[in-house]
Amino acid sequence: MDRFSGEVFFITGLSGAGKSQTLNFLEDLGFYCVDNLPPALLEKFINLISHSGIKNRKIALGVDTRSKEFFSDFLNALSELRVKKVTFSILFLDAKDEVLIKRFGETRREHPLEGPGSLEEKIANERQLLLRFKDMADEVIDTSELTVKELWKKLHHLFNEVANNSFYINIVSFGFKYGIPLSSDMVFDVRFIPNPFYIPKLSEMNGNDRQVYEYVFSHKVVKKFSKNVYNLISLLVPHYKEEGKNSLEIAFGCTGGQHRSVAVANHIKKLLEGKYPVRIFHRQLSGG
Repeated sequence: MDRFSGEVFFITGLSGAGKSQTLNFLEDLGFYCVDNLPPALLEKFINLISHSGIKNRKIALGVDTRSKEFFSDFLNALSELRVKKVTFSILFLDAKDEVLIKRFGETRREHPLEGPGSLEEKIANERQLLLRFKDMADEVIDTSELTVKELWKKLHHLFNEVANNSFYINIVSFGFKYGIPLSSDMVFDVRFIPNPFYIPKLSEMNGNDRQVYEYVFSHKVVKKFSKNVYNLISLLVPHYKEEGKNSLEIAFGCTGGQHRSVAVANHIKKLLEGKYPVRIFHRQLSGG
């Protein structure tokens, strides 16, 4: 197996203790998340992503209780990962029995542990099965007294370095007459800028052309506007990170999405590069 250049996080613990919420949180951070991957397929899975475009991404795998054989296979799989020198960590989620019983009652879900027995008995059996994993865990979180928001804050603190490293900014240019991008977190209207479309030598060009860019930024207000937008983004990004977001989408719109919005979007991208990973998409120029 090729050396896997990412890092694997196993998320396990008592059913109802918050595994699904944790995987959702990590997915928002940019992790590649898989729930209940059979341990027999673990090495093949790692080998597969070693040859794919996600080989450098963080991986989060949810481990659920199904049978005693499942855990035996999983322990063997972990041993194989150690032999292959794949870096991994285990996060264990715990909760009090009475809290788990209440949560199962509220959601009306069946306990995933196979076999007969009452809910109380299955929780007790699962706790016994998971003792080895709890002892092996790098981190244990008791969610008994935590709301979902409190759990997310705790996870953000735990994965703070990962969150900081994975945050990126999407910049989109668009035309208002075709609609605002629904995924945008922030939308700026740049129709206050004189429209290059009405200048014959510029009308057939777009904001990627140097002449259009120079015309747009020949207006002092545009330079001031861009500087203020950059300062606003720099101010808000740490707060978006604190709330658990792994990306921010900023849209710039003009009438047709060909000239002004493209030029301004390109300029903001240049300002942000070096401070954050930045992606850019010119919706109307791409036929969107």
